[in-house]
Amino acid sequence: MATQSFYEDLVLDSPEAVHNLEKAIDEADRRGPLRIRDTGAIPCTDDVIRKFMES
Repeated sequence: MATQSFYEDLVLDSPEAVHNLEKAIDEADRRGPLRIRDTGAIPCTDDVIRKFMES
């Protein structure tokens, strides 16, 4: 669950903050595409998100 707003700017004001962002991106790449359980565990790609937002 998100603990902060998605509408806030990302602040990378220290080398540690940049490192943490890089680490988070690497971990997300390692896990693979996001899967949404309520939709039968289909991969959550840009096309899926776009179709969802259009409906």
